[in-house]
Amino acid sequence: MSRRRFRSLVLALGLLAGAARAADVTDDLQCFKVTNETLKKLKAVVDLDTPSVGAASGCKLSKAKLYCVPTKTSLRPGTVVDGHTPVEAIPFGGPPAESARICYGLKCKKPGGTAGDQMVLDQLGEHRFKKLTTSMVCRSVVGADVFCGDGPAGSCEPGFRIVTPNVDVQSGQEITYCYYFHTPNTDPLAIKQFTSHMPASIKRLSVVLTNTDLKPPGTLSASDCSPGSAGGIYYAGYGTDDEFTFPPDDGTGTPVGVILPPGQSGYIWMHSLNDTTDVVNVHAEVGVFGYPSGATVTRADPYVTFNGDLAIGPMAMNKSFSFSCDVPAGAKFFSLSSQSNKQSVHVEIDDTMAISPQVFGSDDFQNPGRARFSAPNFFSFTSGKLLYSCTYSNLGDNAARTIHSGDSVATDEVCMALGFFFPSTGPVFCYNDIISP
Repeated sequence: MSRRRFRSLVLALGLLAGAARAADVTDDLQCFKVTNETLKKLKAVVDLDTPSVGAASGCKLSKAKLYCVPTKTSLRPGTVVDGHTPVEAIPFGGPPAESARICYGLKCKKPGGTAGDQMVLDQLGEHRFKKLTTSMVCRSVVGADVFCGDGPAGSCEPGFRIVTPNVDVQSGQEITYCYYFHTPNTDPLAIKQFTSHMPASIKRLSVVLTNTDLKPPGTLSASDCSPGSAGGIYYAGYGTDDEFTFPPDDGTGTPVGVILPPGQSGYIWMHSLNDTTDVVNVHAEVGVFGYPSGATVTRADPYVTFNGDLAIGPMAMNKSFSFSCDVPAGAKFFSLSSQSNKQSVHVEIDDTMAISPQVFGSDDFQNPGRARFSAPNFFSFTSGKLLYSCTYSNLGDNAARTIHSGDSVATDEVCMALGFFFPSTGPVFCYNDIISP
């Protein structure tokens, strides 16, 4: 490029950039070296399609190296030099840096990931780059307190994501872990949706909210890890990707949601079973999406039952246990499901013992599904009672012993009904047939 053409281009860039600078645009990135406490051994294979230099396939991605956030850089006059030679800064401003980015290590098999010589301009002058080889790729991210999902641009709603630490599960091992947290919201959040993502070796998970910290936030532990035997199960996820969305209409046009207090205590319960021949390294992700701040929402809460009197004898077949619990007057249910363990062969929820067909039934303890109801046909227990019943056959690896109610998915059993209802002033937990105060 000739000096005259270069000066003309610089002048044009300066004129175009004046408006951007006047608008105080954050068009730069400030990058931090990072120590990642979660995805410490991250690996992936990616394909790149870069319009300016071409495609590169089969590149090996490794753990995060930099975390970059939008910033505005102001050069101090007279401080820019190349060695001892003063450099005149160019009055240049680029487009806004719209999001933070994580930069991951990246290696591509040559000639992939290479590029020809490049000449570029920034505020500091003209750069002529040679021998370009890919070393990182930077991807857009969202913070813990803003998780926008796939909505249209500008429609980001409040929410957050919780990612559990990675943990090794040995071949053939069945175990549950609990990851304890405080939610990052600083104001009450009306939740409209939960989502979950987990690998195949995590069979199911639950989000349990508690009145106090059962363990310090950030703790991942397999001890005293309850599936929610004291209630407070606000979400149960099954399979690799799952979601639960609250009704957009309570019958009067008002959306329905759970009200999450600021800094709420809780934990994620994860049931893992590694049925491969290798050690697997696993973690789970839970997304929490809220209605816009200030939206009017009809409060909903979970209704959870727990049978604490299970006693399934050795070699028992089709042994059933049931209780019935009082339901709040006027309660409208929009979801009913269940939780049990591997001896379970059938679970059902009914209005009363005498009424059929069942309101909810499932033969699959790992993915029981949900019965959903929407306006104007929300479900009401006309008898005022919810009957929950679980049937078990003890013919597997616990067949030589009596199985009781407990926290271990490997050696104990549970019989739980999981529901959501409105209007509400708080969650309901029923132990056997007694509503907890």
